[in-house]
Amino acid sequence: MRVSWATKQNEASVVHFGLSPDKLIFNASNHNAKRYYPGGTFHHHVNLLSLKPDQHYFYRIDNEHKLSFQTAPNKGSPFLMSVFGDWGYGIDGHAVSTRQSLERLKDRVDFFWHLGDIA
Repeated sequence: MRVSWATKQNEASVVHFGLSPDKLIFNASNHNAKRYYPGGTFHHHVNLLSLKPDQHYFYRIDNEHKLSFQTAPNKGSPFLMSVFGDWGYGIDGHAVSTRQSLERLKDRVDFFWHLGDIA
């Protein structure tokens, strides 16, 4: 699993993770944030390694609120995937209807792959 986030300052950040929201016993950090354009935010990317299949993991970046994800099922198990990108802009660009469709799918899909153009 790769976790990405942005900060306003170029600071080292740590992702705490584990199998229980109360026991985030593993850590991964990024000390090389990347700024993609002058004056922009700093982007951090951390790989969470050695995860077990078909498990629910909890994680927290620095002292922010806790989030979670489900790892992929064991090899050979079926799963449902959604691939999407280029949302458009506003109602005329279909971004609103795309978001509504994703909201309807989110509890039935195992994996979402966003192709880019989130602007």
